[in-house]
Amino acid sequence: MFKRLTAAATVLLLVFGLVAPTSASETSDETEFLRLVNDLRTSQGLNELVTDSQLTQLARSWTSSLATTAELSHSPDLAVGLTQSWTKLGENVGVSPEGEIERLFEAFVNSPSHYANLVDPNYDAIGIAVAYRDGRMWTTHRFMSVADDTTVGTQSSESVQRFAGSTPPNTAVLSSILSDLSQL
Repeated sequence: MFKRLTAAATVLLLVFGLVAPTSASETSDETEFLRLVNDLRTSQGLNELVTDSQLTQLARSWTSSLATTAELSHSPDLAVGLTQSWTKLGENVGVSPEGEIERLFEAFVNSPSHYANLVDPNYDAIGIAVAYRDGRMWTTHRFMSVADDTTVGTQSSESVQRFAGSTPPNTAVLSSILSDLSQL
């Protein structure tokens, strides 16, 4: 009975995104990714993204899953676990050798679909997570346009599908990025 309760609690932690970073360096790397994202956005005349705690927890949960399975993939449904109103969601995921934040960020910038998320003027919130496993750094960046009172209820399934990974990513670009990073 205790094992079932423990397993159920673990599943709830993963589902509801209550996964905290396991080290100070993960938190530090999350902060560095935020700086890089916001530096890019301000260089393009865009607003800085604010960190959203719920997006961050959901990103941490997904990143933990990626690191555990050692398989890079997008979340099948970015809306799961969000309790606030939004109009658009997006996600960037990546993996690189530990300590290669700037190279991984550069790979995001050089990938059209990842870059589109980074500089989308509609986004105003972000959640970033980093996890380490077996010498690799895994990261998830969740983007959100927060709904105001006039847009509540206009969340379109098209927005979720477009950015939730249901449209296959450009596998040639992804393979190239992974190949380049594996050479480090």
